[in-house]
Amino acid sequence: MKFKKVRKPAFTIAEILITLGLIGVVAAVTIPTIVNHAHRKGYLSLLQKTYSSVSIGVSMLMAEEMAFDLEKTYLTEDSGGLEGIGRFLKTNFNVIKDCGVKDEEHPSQCLGSEYVNLEGSPVAYIPPLRPSYCVMIGSGETICMYQYMTNHDAKYERTEEVDHSAHGNFSVVIDVNGPVKPNQSGIDLFTFDIYTDGKVTESYYTQRPERCFEAGNDYASGCFSRVKDNGWKFDY
Repeated sequence: MKFKKVRKPAFTIAEILITLGLIGVVAAVTIPTIVNHAHRKGYLSLLQKTYSSVSIGVSMLMAEEMAFDLEKTYLTEDSGGLEGIGRFLKTNFNVIKDCGVKDEEHPSQCLGSEYVNLEGSPVAYIPPLRPSYCVMIGSGETICMYQYMTNHDAKYERTEEVDHSAHGNFSVVIDVNGPVKPNQSGIDLFTFDIYTDGKVTESYYTQRPERCFEAGNDYASGCFSRVKDNGWKFDY
């Protein structure tokens, strides 16, 4: 008995090449989105961790010095010279680079050379907006901190009165991946305040989540509250 050979259907070279081309197109479109999502998720994980460390550090400082007012602790023992703030940062974080004081005359090596807002427009001035103490920690984040001062801080010629019911006594600016891009307010750059009673939150003046999207919002006002209230997730 003779058996007929049955030819099994197969793809032609052309069909295989077309299929591979389609796979390449899909990968080119989806992989950057997946990578970007992973990066953004990592940013907020670092932000949450740093926020928690600052909160714990403030609580420990007030307990150790038996103080009910942060301005009665070593944070202000140097009358605004920022040494106390530097001590606080180096006590509570694994500092791998001490960039010291950042002001208009001394840009910080811990920060990027330029920043943009959520609209993609360059910001007028690299944050923080006041003389600050900046460090880079082991996870790659840059943390800058400064005190909202009244007219007794002659060292930096800051003479304006500050409403502490709106702003905290201290402000913390975090770039979660240091000078590495994107250097964008509300994406890898965030800010929150520390009040005299030890509460750590965004400034009462700026913590409205909808403010995050306001035109010309160069310094991520409202964005910290927005991601925190959303379970440490971006909704933008």
